[in-house]
Amino acid sequence: MATNVALGIALASIASVVLGAGVSAAGTPLLALMSERAHPSQRAGAAAITWILMIVGIIITAATSGALLDPFSYTRLIAIAGGIGGIGLLVAMVATYGVERGPRPVASLPTSRDATPDSFMTALRTVWDEPAARLFASFVFVAMFAYSAQDLILEPFAGIAFGMTPGESTKLSGLHHGGVLIGMIAAAVLATKRGQLRHWAAAGCLASAVTYVALAASPALGDVRMFTVIVLLLGLANGVFAIGAIGSMMALTGDKRDGRAGLRLGVFGAAQALAYAIGTMSGAVGVDTAKALLDSPVRGYLAVFSVEAVLFAASAFLALRSASSERANSVFRERAEFLPAVLQ
Repeated sequence: MATNVALGIALASIASVVLGAGVSAAGTPLLALMSERAHPSQRAGAAAITWILMIVGIIITAATSGALLDPFSYTRLIAIAGGIGGIGLLVAMVATYGVERGPRPVASLPTSRDATPDSFMTALRTVWDEPAARLFASFVFVAMFAYSAQDLILEPFAGIAFGMTPGESTKLSGLHHGGVLIGMIAAAVLATKRGQLRHWAAAGCLASAVTYVALAASPALGDVRMFTVIVLLLGLANGVFAIGAIGSMMALTGDKRDGRAGLRLGVFGAAQALAYAIGTMSGAVGVDTAKALLDSPVRGYLAVFSVEAVLFAASAFLALRSASSERANSVFRERAEFLPAVLQ
């Protein structure tokens, strides 16, 4: 970037595409593997534990990299990024070694030897024709679009609006995901006792919308401490939304015994991945566009935060319409035995 902007942007774009492809290629099969191999009574627990451990990893990485970034230099940034990537690759290799020799998939309903399996496209159309699956995929897309739009802009916003250093703004990611972790655990405990999954998902989306409005108003307050509190509250709201979405997804996926659990997860995973890709890019492009139109760097960020608030409000509406069956809620409650394992 410093010597050749065009080449730097091209290489960064290729790296981002490869990174996104790798995340999707690893994440969706992982969910499918959990759904196929875990006992029905353990699927929600397996998904929740996996998600929580991912959040813990993000918190540790953000806190560590933020502490190492100051005093900032590009050499230091490259060294930290390379080290994190190398450690992540090593951990992934160790974690997946021998997984193909693990327990066999949980058996589904017995099928006739003469039965001809559906083609992939036929099975995919069958899943997409299910109103519940289609509506839930729409909810996942809109909610994850809103969630991911801030992924690349929150830290630069902290630097421009509040004068935070790169190290300080990087630590914000750890604070945000710390809130996500607390929100997920709290919502998981409460969701097994009262309320329906759609209500928890909708509440998380509405709370996220409110915190984005507060985020848009934070520069007017001029208080860094208040800004960090808002970021923490945003994480809490996102965590409540996440546990409602995860519980609904696993209930909708595992409630049917037609051998298409992995395919349903693939549809939901594809909606999430597509929304994350478009949302991340749209957030960054939206900031630049709004900056040019409003002739103010800070107002560009505020415009995007406002749009995210609207999208999360729309997600709440979709959440109330999806995953609304009492069966889905009872399935989640029946699988509440994972909570002691998570909290220990």
